[in-house]
Amino acid sequence: MNTDAITRPRHEVLRSVRRFLARASQLPSPQGTALSLIELAQDPTAGLGEIVEVIRSDPALTAFVLRAATTARHRPMRGTLSIEVAVQRLGTCVIRIHALVLSLIPQCERMRCEGFDYHRFWIASLHTALLAEALAARLADRSADEGFTLGLLAGIGRLAFATAEPEEYARLLAFARQSGSEIETLEREAFGFDHDELAAVLLTDWTLPSSMADIVYWQRDPEGGGFAAGSTQALLADSLYLARLLAERMFTDDTDGTLRAIARRRAATLGIGPADLQRLFEMSLLPLRQWSIMIGLPMPPIDPGRLKLAD
Repeated sequence: MNTDAITRPRHEVLRSVRRFLARASQLPSPQGTALSLIELAQDPTAGLGEIVEVIRSDPALTAFVLRAATTARHRPMRGTLSIEVAVQRLGTCVIRIHALVLSLIPQCERMRCEGFDYHRFWIASLHTALLAEALAARLADRSADEGFTLGLLAGIGRLAFATAEPEEYARLLAFARQSGSEIETLEREAFGFDHDELAAVLLTDWTLPSSMADIVYWQRDPEGGGFAAGSTQALLADSLYLARLLAERMFTDDTDGTLRAIARRRAATLGIGPADLQRLFEMSLLPLRQWSIMIGLPMPPIDPGRLKLAD
């Protein structure tokens, strides 16, 4: 989302997205346990016991949930953590996201969009999630889990384009690389909307709160979303924006320091100095490796030169 949204009313954008989704023969879609959890979220009579039963039916999700509930972002707990307690600590929204990601990642093995690196996409999404979580914890205190959720699925629109229109999206990616054009601009020219706008609709369809979908819609222009100053939504939007900048730097040639400068300026508006930003970035790498192992994604080599954010 950018200033172009001023001349493109949101209801028209959403109408274009809906037409695209209706025509698409293939999309990233929740399967198995993830689909069951989304269906339970739409059932007002569903209780904790039914959710726990569904989770227990999936050994991978059970391990994932128990691990997530005992990670550093939660208050330490002694003793064995039951799945019931883990669900209560994480919340059903966070668990749906974990289940969704576990169901989407294996689908990439049968997807083919030339120029779209599926493993890199998920590693970058995980890194954005961890960075957004850390920033949200610093800025909004109790919103760390929401930051993680937002970061994990904020880029899902790119995966949707690569899945639904692999040939056309491969052409756009190639042209963006050759011309230096922004992929979002090319997406809007080709489809009438960009991947952030597409992601916001998908998250709504996957029963995430509309407040989160709004942040994803405006993730590259937090001010454009009109979020109340100092509100949790505003802080989460700022966290996601900065997290994306930092995660993008891992995979982007930033020899001229453009991304570094933008990230530092954005951090400064949030009261985060270069040294603190550097520490936050470096501290995200160990949990990134841990999560990549847990999910089964290859960790790309890291260039130490790309970690330098402070003078």
